[in-house]
Amino acid sequence: MSHKNFLKYTKSPEFQALLERYEFYRNSGEAAYFDSDDLIDIAEYYHMLYKLEDTTEVIDYCLELYPNDSAALLFKARMYLFDHGDVEQAKILYDNIDDKDGNIEAAYVYAEILIHEDKIEEADAHLQNFYEEYHLDIMAPDDEDDADDDDELNFPLDVAMLFTDYGCCEQALKWLDKAEPLYEGQDLDILETRARLLSEQELYEEAEVAWNKVLDIDAYNVNAWMQLCEAQFRNSKFNDAVQSADFAIAIDPDMSDALLAKGNSYYAMNMLTEAEECFRELIKITVGHPLVELLLSTVLMTQNKTEEAFEHIQKSIKNIVYLQAENQTEALKIGTAIACKLDQTDKAKEYLSEMQKRGAPEKDIELINGTIALSNNGIDEAMQHFMAAIESDGSDITTITKVSLTLYEFGLFPIAHKLLKSLISAYKEEQYPTLPHDTFALLAATSRHMGSNEEYIHFLEIATTLSPLDASCLLGEFFPPGTEPKDYVNIAKKELNI
Repeated sequence: MSHKNFLKYTKSPEFQALLERYEFYRNSGEAAYFDSDDLIDIAEYYHMLYKLEDTTEVIDYCLELYPNDSAALLFKARMYLFDHGDVEQAKILYDNIDDKDGNIEAAYVYAEILIHEDKIEEADAHLQNFYEEYHLDIMAPDDEDDADDDDELNFPLDVAMLFTDYGCCEQALKWLDKAEPLYEGQDLDILETRARLLSEQELYEEAEVAWNKVLDIDAYNVNAWMQLCEAQFRNSKFNDAVQSADFAIAIDPDMSDALLAKGNSYYAMNMLTEAEECFRELIKITVGHPLVELLLSTVLMTQNKTEEAFEHIQKSIKNIVYLQAENQTEALKIGTAIACKLDQTDKAKEYLSEMQKRGAPEKDIELINGTIALSNNGIDEAMQHFMAAIESDGSDITTITKVSLTLYEFGLFPIAHKLLKSLISAYKEEQYPTLPHDTFALLAATSRHMGSNEEYIHFLEIATTLSPLDASCLLGEFFPPGTEPKDYVNIAKKELNI
């Protein structure tokens, strides 16, 4: 079933009755019989709402009733890939599937395992062999409904979409070229996939145009509204992104992704009260998903609601297993930073220990040690840790920028400024785009705090040109809520009478 048709199905009386029956028996503790397909539909529904504990519970129950059900094993394998980043567990589940031959979903999951292992060409070859072996190069379906639900007929297009999801644009274009002749007169899916490819290639201006063309054909396409929202956000058109998210919510009020995008857009415009409201509502919908708790904690910290921020980051860390690996590290870093602000050094060290257990690189450990030292007013000790972090990473420019950001957050503006100026001195102006995206936003911020107005405007112009999104995150507090980065320079010049 296509995603669009699945969304329709979840609104149907049939599915709502199924969900109500399942939740009744789950809450009562009574045993009940459910078809495996029905349980997988419920798991998919929960997963769509980011209710990962509920998703895990229902898929485990399905495997308890049907231990060898291939669809359930594949679903759980995908959860390990997407939600936990655990390729090895996904492979174990895949190996337990008996009927791999001719199983399209199994072919997709194996390809995704290979992609997660950075074996892109091998994944492509695997799908090509499957395509040829099972003679899937046949004519397209006769109508849209058939096209939505016939997996075999959709194979080239589905593979194109799969590679698009992973940003493998070369492979996606190849498979899209295979699919296009099969869909003569039914080009909406092709148009949508090409639009997604533009987004993946970070050609966001062109992507906006393409997604608007999709919406001209299908104005109620909630996925297209969300993709348009994403392109607008990446183009730093935050007000437009909020409007697109609102259209998606009007079509599907339970669209958690739309609420997430809306909250992020508000945050980017320093509309912190509105962003907080979005994330609080999202917590209700997702039943406290740790990623949303992490986002809410960040917004609260920006508003100096430190104790409340700490409550929410602790909730995020409590369920850290449901975060992707990079978000696990981010949650622990934020937890450590907030604990330091609250003078809870023991808690900060506890989170640092957890990072070490999870195999965080030495540079991250030294950065956190430096943060803890700064919270205890140990500037000399902190600088030793920061220098160790930089040296451990071969003086990588990203680590230098992270050190500068930490110094900035502790109000050590001259030191952060000097470190950043030293960094950019080794680069010509044409090389600036190769530097970490927040470099010039940080330089603008430190210049402003130091009263260096000419440097402030100079670096502000570079920051808003090279990376408007980073500029909004670091500099939004200096401008009226709702201001987009494209207007920062003019406002700043008027404020300084330049």
